[in-house]
Amino acid sequence: MEHLMEHLGEHITVVTKCGKLEGKLCDVCIDHLALMTHGSHSKKAHVLYDQICYFM
Repeated sequence: MEHLMEHLGEHITVVTKCGKLEGKLCDVCIDHLALMTHGSHSKKAHVLYDQICYFM
């Protein structure tokens, strides 16, 4: 969680058990992170930490 806080506001890729998401890291919470996805239909995705394999 502390490492994620260092990347707030940056564009990251999050690889989960179901696939990958790319976007701007908006928020780091106790049990999840918030990511604003790219593209013309931008949406905020809330990803639970236990679903994350890694991020880059």
